Amino acid sequence: LVAAAGTAALLARSRCGEVGAGFCAGASRRVASSRPPASRLPRRGAAPERLIDAVAANVLEAVGEPLLWEEQSLEVDRTPPEELLALAAEEVKSIKTMQAQRVKKGPSLEQLGENLEASARLLEAVGIDRGKLQSDVIPVFPQLLRLDPEVLAATVRRLGEVFGGEAALAAAVSEVPALLCLRADLDVEPALVYLANMSGLGGNKDAAANLAQQSPGLLLWAAKGVVKERESAAMAASVKSTGAGMAAAIGNAIRMGRGY
Repeated sequence: LVAAAGTAALLARSRCGEVGAGFCAGASRRVASSRPPASRLPRRGAAPERLIDAVAANVLEAVGEPLLWEEQSLEVDRTPPEELLALAAEEVKSIKTMQAQRVKKGPSLEQLGENLEASARLLEAVGIDRGKLQSDVIPVFPQLLRLDPEVLAATVRRLGEVFGGEAALAAAVSEVPALLCLRADLDVEPALVYLANMSGLGGNKDAAANLAQQSPGLLLWAAKGVVKERESAAMAASVKSTGAGMAAAIGNAIRMGRGY
């Protein structure tokens, strides 16, 4: 009897074990089936898939700040010539503020993200990787997010020629990120001429490029000099136009007063 009881107990424990094992196996299968695939799980410490996701809020706010050549447009077009002399200082400030606000009304965050990805691929091809873009370029030059990638591609090609290759270009952009805002034909070429003239090189653009290779900031300085010259020329033209208009108005008034 004792032996039979012991055998029965062993059989019972064995069956419980089988049931328990089956339950555990079933539960494991259910848990495994409820988990997302490993590819969908976020990797711990992984970088964001999109560069735009890592851009700080204060940097995003600065995306709409005017570029070098946009500042020139704001200065030249701030008011029609015939109203220039009639505006008080506060009115001028008000107009500039409204223009700056119009510039800041740019593309959506999604559009900025797509634009940035396109520019990142372009810059990666010349040695500026995404990490360097995040740490060195975007915080200093947030307007990169809204640059037209096609315009940027032309700029990168021309700057590569100026600095003597992709490696030198990558180093120059890391040092002076705002170089990327210079348009190939409208800014880089005049800047080289300006730098050559201001350096006493007789307009030799190759010699000016050599100077820029030694100090990339010189090219941006020269581009700013070109913008200032354009502003001065445009302002002089506006004043001349306003003066001619006033002279004509005075002449008409005098003729009307004299009856002819």
